[in-house]
Amino acid sequence: MLLPKIGLIFILICFALSLRAEDPHPKAPAGWVEMNSIEPVILTWAKADPTKKLEEVPSAMVQKFPRTEKFVKFVNEKPLDMQGCRSQTVDGWNQIWCLRPQSVLAIVYRGQAESIPEQLKKWVLTHD
Repeated sequence: MLLPKIGLIFILICFALSLRAEDPHPKAPAGWVEMNSIEPVILTWAKADPTKKLEEVPSAMVQKFPRTEKFVKFVNEKPLDMQGCRSQTVDGWNQIWCLRPQSVLAIVYRGQAESIPEQLKKWVLTHD
């Protein structure tokens, strides 16, 4: 009699926890589409605009690299922000490089990306 009650309680607890679980992969915001990505890119979003070519629309991606001495030195070459990331622009691409415990994650974006870089930065800072 007690065993079925314990099983039911366990199922209810698991269900409640699954409702609060954080999705490990952020969802593309409204008006953006997620694109297939291959290493070292782990996430790619582009602003949906069928009247423009892909190169003409705002886009953002997250790249993951191994945490090597070379990458750590590169990130630390310039001042870091409060979250331990550095920003730079190269050839029209904005870049945010963040050191993580086991990797180096880079957010690369172009165009008027609105709040996308900050949204991705929050996700990057909680994942490795």
